Amino acid sequence: IKLLIDSKPNISPHNIVQLIKRNSNNQLRSEFSQLKSRVPTLWNKHYYVETLGDKDDSKMKKFLDTQDKV
Repeated sequence: IKLLIDSKPNISPHNIVQLIKRNSNNQLRSEFSQLKSRVPTLWNKHYYVETLGDKDDSKMKKFLDTQDKV
């Protein structure tokens, strides 16, 4: 999964990742009850974050667009 997220500078990337994992886990387990008993966890603890700061994000958007074709 690759995401390009625009956030406020006072929110840490770690907190954003944890929020996404927690909310998606809760939503999927709510929709698919079989996940509750068959899968102990939907996410592992690893992730990669790269910040762009004030850089132009057009190169990153282009990169993400090309990944759909892989």
